[in-house]
Amino acid sequence: MESKIRFKNGSGEWEAGINGAEFFQIRDVSNNKSCFTIQQNTPGNTLYLKSDGKVGIGTANPASKLSVAGDIDINGSRLHVGTDGKIGIGTNSPNYFLDISHEIQSDFVASIENSVLPPIPSNGLLIRLSSANGIIQAWHSGSNEVMRVETNATNHQMILDGTMKTKEVIVDQDVWSDFVFQDDYALPSLDQVERHIKDNKHLPDIPSAEEVQANGVSLGEMQSKLLQKIEELTLYVIGLKKENRVQRQQVETLREQVEQLKSNHRQN
Repeated sequence: MESKIRFKNGSGEWEAGINGAEFFQIRDVSNNKSCFTIQQNTPGNTLYLKSDGKVGIGTANPASKLSVAGDIDINGSRLHVGTDGKIGIGTNSPNYFLDISHEIQSDFVASIENSVLPPIPSNGLLIRLSSANGIIQAWHSGSNEVMRVETNATNHQMILDGTMKTKEVIVDQDVWSDFVFQDDYALPSLDQVERHIKDNKHLPDIPSAEEVQANGVSLGEMQSKLLQKIEELTLYVIGLKKENRVQRQQVETLREQVEQLKSNHRQN
């Protein structure tokens, strides 16, 4: 049985009443739309409006303008909250637990994901920031912490304006300085090094203070160059030791000759 009340004012026409055996509806008859529907056996306090203007959904004690007791599902292009727990801002199909794909301050995109890469277990965490210029990804997995930086910038993969504190830095190097110990290495003489220092005020193969101020220092390259200088110093010390050994032998020979001359003079 259906029982309805119809309201009409000019071109607008509305209808409120029971629709079938299960629904109470308020319909916009003029546009053939059902705007409000309550199904039979709906739980208590499904929608609760307090006298102070607060609205509760699933609760009779809303603490805010809108309080929801239970899960929510929002499907929109500006804000999307899915039944899978993923939240999208600027997208209705988020790929991560928080996926922001709308332009925010120079095309900034952020997302937070739990276990999106194969090496990360189910309790891992990934934070991903991306833009047209590159991607920054940082993830935590148990006792392992990894940070990955990708960018399309032409000069640097990451720029850090400030200090960094770390227990250890590992720099991959394709070339190391052991070539100094190769037989065909042309070790500069100390005289050549002295002339270079007088003319340029810095060691050979080491950037000047002006170059460092303008371009900074490549950590891996500088470590290699400093090791090169240490290895060259080692060769100089070895060479000086050999020269000292020869000189000591020569001094000993001269001393013996002097003693022999003294002995011959006393005999005469």
